[in-house]
Amino acid sequence: MPTYTLERGGKTATLTSPRELKPDELSTVSGQYFGSAGSESKKAEPYSDPYSPVTGGILDTLGMTKRPGARTPLDVALSPKGVPEHIARGMMAAPAIYFGGLAAGAAGAPALAGEMAASGLIGAAEAKKQGESPGRAALTDAALAGLTGGAVTGLNKGLPLGKLGSIPGVEALGKPARAFEWATEAPKKMLQAIKDRLPKAAFVNVPSLSKSPMNPVDAVKKLTELTGMEYKQARAEIISEFNRLDIQQWIATATGEFVKGPKPYAGSVFKAGTSKARFEPSTTAKVAEAVRPALTGPAARSSGEALATEPVAPGVPAGGVAAMAFPDYILGAGRAIKEGISR
Repeated sequence: MPTYTLERGGKTATLTSPRELKPDELSTVSGQYFGSAGSESKKAEPYSDPYSPVTGGILDTLGMTKRPGARTPLDVALSPKGVPEHIARGMMAAPAIYFGGLAAGAAGAPALAGEMAASGLIGAAEAKKQGESPGRAALTDAALAGLTGGAVTGLNKGLPLGKLGSIPGVEALGKPARAFEWATEAPKKMLQAIKDRLPKAAFVNVPSLSKSPMNPVDAVKKLTELTGMEYKQARAEIISEFNRLDIQQWIATATGEFVKGPKPYAGSVFKAGTSKARFEPSTTAKVAEAVRPALTGPAARSSGEALATEPVAPGVPAGGVAAMAFPDYILGAGRAIKEGISR
């Protein structure tokens, strides 16, 4: 009887058959001994991420990787997961809301009305996709946009928070910074306004600034570098000198006599057009004034309106939570509509 030795993967087996076996029969027998050729289990190779967290995240967002669990902008827009993605989706809607306000402004209507309409349309489209009521979603999102847009605008004037008091507006917070800036620029402008009333080669005596007579331009420049009592003293001395030097103090008549010229004299004009005091503003005032244009502008308002409609929990939009927490929140919207926001 023929004997066969089978071998696969380092393993061997010997068998005896009462007859000769054909190749396909040997293959079948070999499979019975060692299993089928494709049955060997292969260990899955561990995934090796070639990207850094930041680079990988950017490439994921652009749809340029095949990393496990990578999400594209379309995934975020259609089914956001987690707070960051809800914020991202809200910011995707912000440009449409912004241009809704622009369109309303161009038509002579308050920009807030256009933003509310745009937000309502976006909400209706989203609700229809989810199989919910488009009409109810449109009304809800439009109302939230109005509340939020009014509240963002209210940040400029101040926002009431009921029993919690109120949030001071950035306009009021930044007032000392604006006053400081004006007190810095005004003396230079006023010197330009009265320069023709001073002698061409005039020098002023300002003991607070220098022991020697000074050119008026240099004196004013040094004045704008002072604060507090030093500023007040130097300003008073400059005013006195400008009055003394005014060429209208004495005017020559046709007969050669000198008479008093018309008032006010140069120093009095300088006094009326400059600040009585100049104090360094606080850091809070500087920051408030720096952010005021952006915080109260249409871009910030549109972004806030978009984020207000994003849910913080199923069926609970962020703007709704704020409105329930602060009932007087709605006053901001009323103020904004009343004033007729325009761009």
